[in-house]
Amino acid sequence: MVKIYTKTRYLPWLNTCLSRGTRVNSIDKCTTRKIESKICCRFYSAEKVIGRERLRTTRAVSKDEMTKINRNSSFITGILAILCYLAYTVLAYSRYPFSYSPTSNWLSDLGNPNNNPQGAIFYNIGIISTALLLIVFFMGLSLWKIEDNRVQIIMLRLVQAFGILGAFCMMMSAIWPINLYKIHSFWSSSLYVMLSTAFIFSVAMLRYHHKVPRWLLILGVSTALMVILTSFFPDIYMLEWITVFLFLSYISVLGIETKMV
Repeated sequence: MVKIYTKTRYLPWLNTCLSRGTRVNSIDKCTTRKIESKICCRFYSAEKVIGRERLRTTRAVSKDEMTKINRNSSFITGILAILCYLAYTVLAYSRYPFSYSPTSNWLSDLGNPNNNPQGAIFYNIGIISTALLLIVFFMGLSLWKIEDNRVQIIMLRLVQAFGILGAFCMMMSAIWPINLYKIHSFWSSSLYVMLSTAFIFSVAMLRYHHKVPRWLLILGVSTALMVILTSFFPDIYMLEWITVFLFLSYISVLGIETKMV
């Protein structure tokens, strides 16, 4: 709060302090003790600097906390997504009434309420839960951002965008299970396209980090290429199983690497 005095002899040094952008909240102390205007300005300038340093410290602490949250969120949600998918898949499989194998069934057959009336609900809940965890996983990848590298930041944002869209498509494929074949096929195909695109951009983004192991980049590319291969041979059930296995492997390893950044 600035106290304005009517005495004109106080106005010159008051204007000096205000023109320098300093806080003048104790003018009476300066005037009663006959402190020169320059000293007064320096005193309040120092006060302003201290305030800025405190603000910077607060921002640094907040940034460190967010970094820690992102690191833990990608690691935890990546692991939980895999465990969640596997657990609900096993539950659905345990209630599947017919013979079931990677050479004669799609994974989505476990979510078909016509063929698996008692277990389909478990598989579809597992898919939706996994998708929600993947959304948090991709959001946590912000930790890989390099501040002064615009291209790398764009790659990172594309990873997150396609990853979140892929997770959304995953949820839709569970809401419309395989017994609704046309709708399910659309969302299932979109799921693989979106996630494989996210993985490709993730490889491009990770290349800017020299400490990232080369085999992780190869795994990301291999996963994306497997989706392309599956599209050429849609009737081979085993290819879908291999693709999903690579998906889960890449997510788990990427989560672990994010934890170690």
